[in-house]
Parts: sequence; structure tokens; C-alpha cells
Amino acid sequence: TIGSSYPTAWKIKLNLMHAMLELDGQYHLQGTIHVDDAYLAGAHGGKAGFGSENKVPFVAVFELNDEGRPFRLKMDRSSGFTREAIKVWTGKRVYMEGVFSDGLACFCATTDAGCEHVPEIMGGR
Repeated sequence: TIGSSYPTAWKIKLNLMHAMLELDGQYHLQGTIHVDDAYLAGAHGGKAGFGSENKVPFVAVFELNDEGRPFRLKMDRSSGFTREAIKVWTGKRVYMEGVFSDGLACFCATTDAGCEHVPEIMGGR
């Protein structure tokens, strides 16, 4: 411990979180990126599956560096996985050459923002 009080430590934490949020807002993904849909589970109860009111949808995307390795990751909450929601998200957060996805139909909206979309549909599990 550094000998500070709880309120002081809490204020430092909030200031650090705010600085990290501002810094993250300065970066836009560029070049070739990979994007996927994801859900964060909420409180227990309710129905299971993708349509559950207890799950929060978010877009997970990472940028590749010049050597083709993951370089930067962004995760943004989404209003849902519709073509319109992804089009709005793409316009705000991404400057890219190519978007690779798992083929989910909503990711075709990246072409509406002037990006090349390359679906990589994998075999069933």
C-alpha cells in the first residue's frame, strides 16, 4: 500500500480510467483488421442464447501490424448486429483496407463505409 486513503485511491483510479478512455479515442484502426461479434453475459436468469435480454452485444476487432500479427484491439458495445449498427460503428471507429470476418451478414455493412469485406466462413463445429 502507498499509505493513501480509500477516497484518494478511488479518485486516482477514476482519473486513470478517464485518461485511458481519452487515449483510446485517439486511435482508429487501420489497414487489415479482423472483426467478430461477441456477447457479454449479464445477470443470471431470463432466456438463454443470442436473443437474451441479459447479454450485451459488442464488436471485437483487432488490427494487424506489417508482419501480419495482432497489434491493436478494440471492443465496442453495439446496439446489435444489424447492417445499420455495423455501418455506423465502422464510420466512427475504423479506417481500413480490408475487413476479415466470419461471414456474419451484418459485417457486409463495412463495404457501405468504403472498405473491402472478406468473409472467412469456417466449417461447422
